[in-house]
This record gives sequence, structure tokens and C-alpha cells, in this order.
Amino acid sequence: MFCSTQGTPVCRATSCDSSSAWCGTSGLPEIRFHDLRHTHGTMLLEAGEPAKIGQDRLGHAQVTTTLDTYSHVSADLQDRASAAVESFLKGASE
Repeated sequence: MFCSTQGTPVCRATSCDSSSAWCGTSGLPEIRFHDLRHTHGTMLLEAGEPAKIGQDRLGHAQVTTTLDTYSHVSADLQDRASAAVESFLKGASE
């Protein structure tokens, strides 16, 4: 995922150490590099991207893994689902 200035791969420990140092100097809370993966998966679903896209990007063998892991996190997904049903029902009654 990352490369050095010479274009060679950077080992996992080096990239984690670098991100920890960057968080410390920027005043951000320290996060694990893996947390970015979860943020990415959640943001894809919240943005309305198909779960299949998330599955492909995250490398899950089954789309159910993507949905089980990331769709429960967001109350916004529940709110949008409720609004969609309400809109459908209002349209059906007219």
C-alpha cells in the first residue's frame, strides 16, 4: 500500500510507526492503521455505495461479511431506510 522514496514496499511496522508519529505531532488521537479500513467500509455504505463495491474494495469473500461488519455501525443508515419507507408510503397513498 505504501512505498519508500525509492519505490520499494514499506513494511507494516514502518507505516504504523509513521502514522503514530504523524498523529502525535498533529494533535490527532492515535488510531490503529486497521481503523482506517473500518472507517472506509462504513463510509462507503453511508455514501450509498453498493455493498458489492465495498466487498470488492475490502477483499471480502462474501458480501454478507461486508454487510455484517459495517452496516450495523451507522444510525444514519437506519434513518435513511425509515425515510425511504415513509416516502414510498406517502407516494402510494396519493
